[in-house]
Amino acid sequence: MSKVARARQIRGLARRFRRPIESVLAQRQQSVCFAGVQEPERARPPPLRIESYGVVAATAGEEAALGCRVFPSESATVSWKRLRDQKLLSTNNYSYTGERRARVRHEEGSTSGTCGSPGGPPRTTASSAAPSASPGREEEKVGVSAVRVPSRATRFTDQTLTCSYNLATWASMLSSGTSTTANSSAEEEKVGVSAVHVPSRATRFTDQTLTCSYNLGDMGLYAVKWYLNDSEFFRYSSERDIVVFGQDVQVNQRRKKWCVSAVRVPSRATRFTDQTLTCSYNLGDMGLYAVKWYLNDSEFFRYSSERDIVVFGQDVQVNIEESGANKVVLREVDFSASGTYRCEVISDAPYFKIFVGSSTMTVIAEEEKVGVSAVRVPSRATRFTDQTLTCSYNLGDMGLYAVKWYLNDSEFFRYSSERDIVVFGQDVQVNIEESDANKVVLREVDFSASGTYTCEVMIAAPYFKVFSGSSAMTVIEEEKVGVSAVRVPSRATRFTDQTLTCSYNLGDMGLYAVKWYLNDSLFFRYSSDRKIEIEKSNATRVVLREVDLSASGTYTCEVTTDRSESSKSSNMTVTVQLA
Repeated sequence: MSKVARARQIRGLARRFRRPIESVLAQRQQSVCFAGVQEPERARPPPLRIESYGVVAATAGEEAALGCRVFPSESATVSWKRLRDQKLLSTNNYSYTGERRARVRHEEGSTSGTCGSPGGPPRTTASSAAPSASPGREEEKVGVSAVRVPSRATRFTDQTLTCSYNLATWASMLSSGTSTTANSSAEEEKVGVSAVHVPSRATRFTDQTLTCSYNLGDMGLYAVKWYLNDSEFFRYSSERDIVVFGQDVQVNQRRKKWCVSAVRVPSRATRFTDQTLTCSYNLGDMGLYAVKWYLNDSEFFRYSSERDIVVFGQDVQVNIEESGANKVVLREVDFSASGTYRCEVISDAPYFKIFVGSSTMTVIAEEEKVGVSAVRVPSRATRFTDQTLTCSYNLGDMGLYAVKWYLNDSEFFRYSSERDIVVFGQDVQVNIEESDANKVVLREVDFSASGTYTCEVMIAAPYFKVFSGSSAMTVIEEEKVGVSAVRVPSRATRFTDQTLTCSYNLGDMGLYAVKWYLNDSLFFRYSSDRKIEIEKSNATRVVLREVDLSASGTYTCEVTTDRSESSKSSNMTVTVQLA
C-alpha cells in the first residue's frame, strides 16, 4: 500500500471513531465529578520553541541557506512555506518536486524532521536559489548593491569611495515618461568661469594678455579679481572702476581713463630707515580734490588741492617737506609702520569720485641675510605617500639662476630662471606640475627615497654665488596610529556591571583625552592629567554599574592627541533576565 493511500485510511478511521470516543470520555468525566473526585489531567507536551538564524543575504544565481532550530525535537514536524504565494516547499526531510529550486537538507541520523546533534539542540536547514518573480528569469535587484570604502587609510593620502547600484526600473520609467525634462536639464547653461587663457611661456620684457571667459546667466556682475600666486593684483568692479595692487606686474590701463594705476610701497623695510611711498593716478579732465593715505585703515596723511598737508597719528613719522600729491616719505620707520598702506584719491567737484590702491610693507629688525634660510623635509615619511620638500631663501636684489635638489649628493631636480624643470634619476618620482622654485613634491615615496636632501640655490650673473641647506628624511612602513579596538558586550543582562575597553596606539604622540559616547552623547572623559572621580575606570577602561535598558545603544571611544583624533564604535543591548 502506498504512503498516500495509508494516510487516507488513517484519517478515515479517525473521523469514524472520533464521536463515540468523545461521548464516552464525557460520560466518564461527568461520573467522576459527581463522586467528588477530580481525575488528574494528562501531562501536556512541552511547547515548541523555534529559533531562526535571522536575515539571510543572498546573491542572484547562488545558493541561499535558511536555518532554524526546534526545541524540543521529539515528535516535531518541520515544514517550510513560502509566504509570497503560500506554497509549501518541504515537510521534514521530504522536498516537493513541484519546486525544484528548493530542497530540504538534514544531517545524518535525522528522523521525521529532526536530527541528532551531540552536545547541542537539533538543527534543520533548507536551501534555495534566490527566488525570482517568474520561473526561468532572475529577479532584478534595484538599489544600492555595494559601497566600497577603504577600511584603513593613511593620513594625507588620496582615497576612492565607490557606490554600485542598479536603477534599471527607474531608468526605463525616465526614458519613456520624462525624456523632455532630462533633455532640458542637460541643455541648461553652465554658470561660472568657463576658461582662463594665460600664455604658458612668456618672453621677458614683453606684453602679455590674460583673458577670462565666464557666463553669469541672469545674474549681474559685481567684480572681477585677478591673483598672482594668491596675491591680488587687479580688480574690476561693476561700476567700471579698476584697482591695481602690488609691484610684481604692471597693468596696462590705457583703456581706463580714471584710476589709481599703481601704489608702490617697499615690501620689506629695515628698521630706522627712511622709506618712500608713491601713488600714481590719472583723473583725466577731472580736478584733484584730495589724496589720503591710510595705514591699516587709519588715516595718517592728507594732501588737499590747495597744497595743504595734514598728518595724523603716531605710528609713522612723515617728512612733510619731501611729501606731496604723489608720494609720502616716512622717517626712520619702526615696527609700528608694518601693515597695509592704502592710497585714496578723490576727484574734485562735481564728481567727487574715489579711486583706491593699496600695498603692504613689513618692517624688519635688520637687513636680511642673503642665502638659504631653511630646508624643510619630513623627518619621517610613510611608504607610498606623497611628500613636499620646501626651500626658503633670500637673494636680496640679485636674480635667481637655478635651484637644484640633491638626494645623497645625486641631483634629481633642477629649476632654472626660465621656469624650466629637469628631473634626474629613479630613486624618487617628482610631481612636476606642483613643483617650482621653492618646493618639490615627491610621489609615493619608497625606501629608496630615504637620505639627506640638499637644496642648492645659485644667483644669476655676474655673481653666480651658490647657497645651500640640507635636511634628512627616513621612509618607514605605515604606522597604525589610532584606536585599534573597542570591546563592548553585545548583550548585557539588566542590573549587572559591564566593562568597556578601548585599545589604541598613539605612536610618538602624547595622550590628550579619551572620551566615551553613548548614541553620540558624551558620558565619560579621561584627561591627560588623570583626574578621575569614578573608581575602576581609567584611560583604557570604563566600568558601568548595574546597567539598565537605557544603556543599550552604540558606544564610541574617541582618543584625542595633541595632533589628531581617532574613534571606534561598538554596540551593546541590555536584556531582561528571564526567571
